[in-house]
Amino acid sequence: MKEKYIKAFINKKEINKKQFSIIGLLFGPILLLYKKMFIPSIILLSLVGITIYYNLELAILLELIIHLIIGFKYNEMYLNHANKKIDEILISNSDKEEKELLTICKRKGKPFIPIIIFIGIIGIGSITLIPLLLKKEKEPIIGTQVFNNLTYTIPKHYQLGKNQSNNYHHYYHIDNNNNCEITITTHNNKKIDQLLITSSKETIQINKNDYIHQNKDNTDYYLIENNNIIYKIQFKIKKDTTCQLEKEEFLSSLSFQ
Repeated sequence: MKEKYIKAFINKKEINKKQFSIIGLLFGPILLLYKKMFIPSIILLSLVGITIYYNLELAILLELIIHLIIGFKYNEMYLNHANKKIDEILISNSDKEEKELLTICKRKGKPFIPIIIFIGIIGIGSITLIPLLLKKEKEPIIGTQVFNNLTYTIPKHYQLGKNQSNNYHHYYHIDNNNNCEITITTHNNKKIDQLLITSSKETIQINKNDYIHQNKDNTDYYLIENNNIIYKIQFKIKKDTTCQLEKEEFLSSLSFQ
């Protein structure tokens, strides 16, 4: 008896749970939203959105995996969703006749129309925004950089980090074999001793300038004062194939104007 309500809800004669869904593969979480499966669609879209903020390439890979999974599981998910909704309809409309129940099931099963507008906006945004993001993400920093009186050269393949400011510069190099970061900060009205990371320290000379050097948790710290400004330079290595060589290259470029 329940089958007739399911057919009315899904507006089809039948759906094969095990059949691969091409439309699920193509539209992924957007299709779930279109079919009013709000909770899984919002969770998946939020997950991709958060990942985009931290790593665009990883987000693209995650999006492909999600679309593939939905391609395999969409029919099953939609039938489970339909069954749940029909149970709710039957319980809350126990006084209704079959004809009325079929009408309600058909109405409740209609897609979420505003998502069509959303798809259009996302589509236009994707055409214009994603290529710009990809270009920005993959564009390396080239040439000598200047930070107040400090000049330095960022090694090849490094990219500009987020949240740059007048007293904070950040660069990173992340791939399958390397994960290293350079952070440079400036500090006014502070003493070098206030910025030390550990009690252990040494003085090293780089291009005839004396730096205080410290190491902690795979990060090298270099501190120096110039014209009443303290420069704190950090070089962090999480995975190393060329990072160590890049660190030496970077340090050898440090100089003051």
